[in-house]
Amino acid sequence: MASLIVVITVGGWIGRQPDGFARAWDAIMSGQVTDPSKQLARPSNGPPPGLEEEQVRLLPPVSAATTPVAGAFTRTQEGPDGGTVPVAWSPCRPIHYVVNPAGAPVGFADTVAVAMRELSGLTGLVFVDDGVTAEAAVEQRGAYQPNLYGDRWAPVIVQFTDETADPGLAGRVAGMAGVQAVADPTTGLQHFTTGSVHLDVTLLAQPSNGAEAVYLSVLRHELGHLIGLAHVENPTQIMNATAFVETYQEGDLAGLAVLGRGACAPGL
Repeated sequence: MASLIVVITVGGWIGRQPDGFARAWDAIMSGQVTDPSKQLARPSNGPPPGLEEEQVRLLPPVSAATTPVAGAFTRTQEGPDGGTVPVAWSPCRPIHYVVNPAGAPVGFADTVAVAMRELSGLTGLVFVDDGVTAEAAVEQRGAYQPNLYGDRWAPVIVQFTDETADPGLAGRVAGMAGVQAVADPTTGLQHFTTGSVHLDVTLLAQPSNGAEAVYLSVLRHELGHLIGLAHVENPTQIMNATAFVETYQEGDLAGLAVLGRGACAPGL
């Protein structure tokens, strides 16, 4: 069964995003394990299935004090029980990422590492720092780049760029995040396998907001999109499209906790 790749691109502070989707709190799936003896066909546009995939999640799930609002997720799908669940990353394998330091502030890779550790604590997902890369920013990035990253799904990339490389950054857009979903042939469920975060270089000319650089709040917002959060109307949440909010708030945290509770993806 061929794997289906779905590319989702969502806007930063002001930008593109798909229509909202239904709430998916009560229908979150636990990790699913298929028969390990089952032979899985290698997809024509991806690596061998099951790389680094464990039979159970790598970290405990995260609980939240509230439930996410309707439309909090960029993409949803029908779960095994017929309920609606968000498309998410597999919690049973690490999410690798790289940083392109070109045009970025000194210490940018370390800043991204701190943000990823924070995100791990809020989702129960594992992030692995694969170092720096010279991969150039493009609007539509390949999910599988064996010549550059070996026989695996390409790691998430985080970098500064401009509207010439990513037209989505035109105008007042401060950041863009793209995530790519692939259908697991053993379950039919879609899972995110890679993505990109682009921060507009114009952010570097903005004055600091107290102790933090302005781009940090944009980075957190875009990482929310990377995990699967959509824009929300509530201006007190970091996932609001236009309000300036420094870090994740109650509704954001609820959505991140849900997205960290996806199913395993043994067929990818």
